Amino acid sequence: MPESIVNSKGAVVIPSGIRKRLRIKPGDRVRFRETREGVIVVEPDYDLLDLVGMLDSNGVHLTLEDMERISATAALVKE
Repeated sequence: MPESIVNSKGAVVIPSGIRKRLRIKPGDRVRFRETREGVIVVEPDYDLLDLVGMLDSNGVHLTLEDMERISATAALVKE
């Protein structure tokens, strides 16, 4: 399980594999959510413009994992 060290200002580095999976880029905002298991990082909201370029004449380039992740994010944001 990836881990990070909290610095003196309370900042942590989100491991690169997690940043890539959640498509977190420099300047993005993330949310933290407390659960019974601990604290989780909630990926940034996606704007409709983020979908530009994901479609072409050959069809959709979203994987099932991408669709599930986006759907889960939308559900978390509504809570």
